[in-house]
Amino acid sequence: MQITQLNIYPVKSLKGISVTRSELQEHGLAWDRRWMLVDTHQRFVTQRQLPALATIEVALTDESLVLSHPDVEPLSIPLAEPQGNLRLVSVWDDHCKALPEGENVTRWLEAALGEQAQGLSLVRFATEFTRAVEQDFLDGGSAHTYFADGYPFLIATTGSLDALNQALVAKGKPCAYEPLSTQYCR
Repeated sequence: MQITQLNIYPVKSLKGISVTRSELQEHGLAWDRRWMLVDTHQRFVTQRQLPALATIEVALTDESLVLSHPDVEPLSIPLAEPQGNLRLVSVWDDHCKALPEGENVTRWLEAALGEQAQGLSLVRFATEFTRAVEQDFLDGGSAHTYFADGYPFLIATTGSLDALNQALVAKGKPCAYEPLSTQYCR
């Protein structure tokens, strides 16, 4: 197997970061899906509900998670875990413990995305909590993840992504990802 692209998504459902290498950890790639956005009911929010989340870029420095959007100044969030009360948040049918980031993040999201971001807040997975992968999907053993949909590693083949693009183009829709080959999307 050859890895042609490696991405991490520090904040679930925001833009990813293409990396050439990453540390493999028990929960997946380093910094992958450590944060996510939640609504006022503490339920996860993704591009499925709010497509505009795809307009927020993410970067990591040695000290910060940096959020960027064309309409506002970038926001730096310290990588050091915040102090505060743990929240119980939901991702799919799982309840996880999370640490809320500051109100400044909520204000930044509203400034960047407008009214549609009303009530959103950013939470960070509490590392003392464990979110196990469902046993039905394991061949013995155990696995854990942070806020990923269900697994520490999410893998797609270029062949399956090309097939998706081909099906989309056949229906008159734009490609879902930038292909390695230009057979269907140019």
